[in-house]
Amino acid sequence: MSKHTTPDGDSTVGPSGETTDGDEEPPGIEASDLSLAYEPGEPVVELDRLTVPAGEVTALVGPNGSGKSTLLKSMNAELSPENGMVYFDGRDVEQYETTELARKLGLLSQQNEAPASTTVRELAAHGRYPHRGFFESLSEEDHEAIDRALERVGV
Repeated sequence: MSKHTTPDGDSTVGPSGETTDGDEEPPGIEASDLSLAYEPGEPVVELDRLTVPAGEVTALVGPNGSGKSTLLKSMNAELSPENGMVYFDGRDVEQYETTELARKLGLLSQQNEAPASTTVRELAAHGRYPHRGFFESLSEEDHEAIDRALERVGV
């Protein structure tokens, strides 16, 4: 098991107020007393507690309109909670710089459609954008990371 330490060595505080001293690995994603709304005072998601274990595959399932995409937007700091907080690796997701969070967490919306001519490798390359400058080409390191990712999933 890997150890969790913040870049500055400080302790982290989870949603229930517990602290870690850098020796414990916090859950991947946590939230508590969460209320999400697109219009003030009109919550579309309310939950008491959510814990998504680090390093695990977790499925978020439910009927259409139940708030799955809304919850994912809060995890990616795309939608600020009306109440409560969302933590990723023990930090409030809203404390992350956009690029820093994108390097750690990626979401692919079900509405995304790739042109028919797009290859799997080209789609995988999109995951490298947060690791380079906007106008930079893919580096040898990027190509190696893409190769590892494709090999890992058997492509």
